[in-house]
Amino acid sequence: MPCEFPRVSVSSWTGPLKFAGPSYRKVLQELTEAINKGEVVAIVGQPGTGKTTLLRALASRVQNHVFMDMANKERLADEFWDKFDPKARSKEILEMLLPERRKFGYGLLSRLLGRRFEDHLLRVCDKYDDPRLRLYCNKYTRDFDGMLRALKDYSAVFGKPVLLVDEVRETHSQEILRFVNSGVGVPLVFSMPTEAYSKVTDLAIRRRIEESRVSLDYILTEEDIREILDSYCPDFSAELTDLVIPLWKGKEIVTVHQLLNYARMELENAKKECGDNECIRRRLIENNIFKDVDNLIKTVESTLRSGLAKVEGVTYVHQRGKRAETSDGKSVIVDLFFLTEEGAYVGDVRIFAGLPSLDPDVEALAKILEIEHEKVKRPVKGRFIITNYPLKVEGVITVYLETHELIRVSKGDSEVVLAKLLNALGLGSEAKGQTKAQGAELSA
Repeated sequence: MPCEFPRVSVSSWTGPLKFAGPSYRKVLQELTEAINKGEVVAIVGQPGTGKTTLLRALASRVQNHVFMDMANKERLADEFWDKFDPKARSKEILEMLLPERRKFGYGLLSRLLGRRFEDHLLRVCDKYDDPRLRLYCNKYTRDFDGMLRALKDYSAVFGKPVLLVDEVRETHSQEILRFVNSGVGVPLVFSMPTEAYSKVTDLAIRRRIEESRVSLDYILTEEDIREILDSYCPDFSAELTDLVIPLWKGKEIVTVHQLLNYARMELENAKKECGDNECIRRRLIENNIFKDVDNLIKTVESTLRSGLAKVEGVTYVHQRGKRAETSDGKSVIVDLFFLTEEGAYVGDVRIFAGLPSLDPDVEALAKILEIEHEKVKRPVKGRFIITNYPLKVEGVITVYLETHELIRVSKGDSEVVLAKLLNALGLGSEAKGQTKAQGAELSA
């Protein structure tokens, strides 16, 4: 089965709805139960976390609903009246009213005059207080109050519809609260970006949203990733999952949109080099740099040593681990050691395929105040750790490498890690100039 990754954001993708992942199924069930109870629910999450997909999945479950997309829309009522048409069920309403035609003044004279019952109803719209007649005539004002009246009448005739409202912004929050407090009793599920929610300053609105909030931020689990990739690309889901999981564990991938984009790019790159599935599968496996973390660490170390040796101002680069003494008398081995005229720099490389483990050697870096080279003790001017996880060690500079940068390093590209190290340590004007040039190249 061919892979079907969207090339646009998942929310605007027009392909078949693909809904997968136990976490999302659980949320969908919770939303369905809330609708059955007539509740209001806010789905809050970053772009790409699956808000729109959840609403679309709900729409496929709920026959009696109105789907409203508030992206670039100022008022709820405007979008409501674009999507809601009471006359769409006029045939059903007419069938309801026909047995009661005498109640609405349609008698023998009307028939003798050849007046159709449908036309007669339009002539008496304002004469009778009946929700069916109001829906049939559809003379509601196209504003918020008209929306509430239409929903109240529709609920009385056909049962309460469900409002599914996508892309609610802070500017819509007052209308949302007004709708909730209106007493119309219509179930409402709306999605709201995390950033928009953070901008809501009205305490009453924040409290109301918080009471019903379902957060999709960081909801993605390893099992979700496996299922989602299998639904979009069953032929290579295992290999793509192995590529994605380390990025997810390092919090480089936290949304479904990021997940699908990364998987699609990896697959397309492999296809450029291959003509059959077995070749593609081999390429995907080879791109999994975390399958041999020890070798990757050695590659980063050797790459840096080679690069540092060419940097103006660096007078010496040690070609293997260097023993050093801490201020409390302990002996440790540092992965990287180099000198400038101003002093010494020491650092370690820590690459993790999953969550990091505690490492006393990294914490010991902060306690290395001087280091001996050629029987001369040199003051330590900088301590650093190069890692793919945002570690924080007091007194030690963290040089963070994203997975795509590690892939470049694994393929022999030393510039990205060297530029980041020099910039972090603030080494000399020459080094800074080199870093800026390389940074501009990376941005391009």
